[in-house]
Amino acid sequence: MAITTNEELLVARKLIIEVSRQLHDAGLLVRTWGNISQRVDDSSFLITPSGIKYEDLTPEMIVKVNINDLSYEGDVLPSSEKAVHAACYKARPDVDFIVHTHQVYASCVGTLGLKKVLTYFDDTDVVIPVAPYALPGTEKLATNVAETIKKFPDANGLRVEFYSKFGHRSKQKAFGLAKFQNKG
Repeated sequence: MAITTNEELLVARKLIIEVSRQLHDAGLLVRTWGNISQRVDDSSFLITPSGIKYEDLTPEMIVKVNINDLSYEGDVLPSSEKAVHAACYKARPDVDFIVHTHQVYASCVGTLGLKKVLTYFDDTDVVIPVAPYALPGTEKLATNVAETIKKFPDANGLRVEFYSKFGHRSKQKAFGLAKFQNKG
């Protein structure tokens, strides 16, 4: 569903702030690490800014980014992981919301060198793909994430070696996936 009006953009920006604060309060985000985004339409998304504490965010700080060329509106710098978010949205047109976290247990799993994590939730087997590590904010990381998504097209979340990213059609599911992966 495309976000088309200024009122809808404001609601989306406020939702990103709400989710970022919930993740922060739940201990799934530390300092300014991690980021949250929401698809606006086929060619753009909103994302948290670079280097600003979650508790200090205002709607004007949430940045609109072009999915194809990563250009952005305004003077606030978007997250350095904007290319990874764009790669996720391109690879999964059905995904509307992404949370990228650095929680403890999921980060520990990311150090094990696995290509996928097999677990279960509510008596259902769950496969969590693991994308190869690359330096944060690089095109290589975006490529690694996109290739992993293509290998596991039905997964609603993935691990990147040493940190994690979760995408879903709803903010509730993306948030829930982040909490689920942090259970120790």
